[in-house]
Amino acid sequence: MSSEKVAAFTASAGRAQRGLSAASEALVAAGARESGLAVEAAQAMARAATPAAAAQAQATYVMGWWTRSAEQGWALGSALLNAQADAIKPLHRAATANAKRLRK
Repeated sequence: MSSEKVAAFTASAGRAQRGLSAASEALVAAGARESGLAVEAAQAMARAATPAAAAQAQATYVMGWWTRSAEQGWALGSALLNAQADAIKPLHRAATANAKRLRK
């Protein structure tokens, strides 16, 4: 069973690495998008003709940020749960096969 354990943990680690890399790439992309949006908002505030227009530009950015951050948080949580489920599959498969073998 020790060789099966090593194989299962190796497969699990590979799956976990792929899942975490995908989540990391999504975070980097979201950060890049958000940086661009922040620059656009800062430019809109700088170009505003009145303090009220600047406040409106800031409020528009902040409300959008609030929504985007919630969406990104849920997406990240989902991606991490999927990565966890995918990583556990090889371990479950090996443990189940071992239990069946021991019952014989």
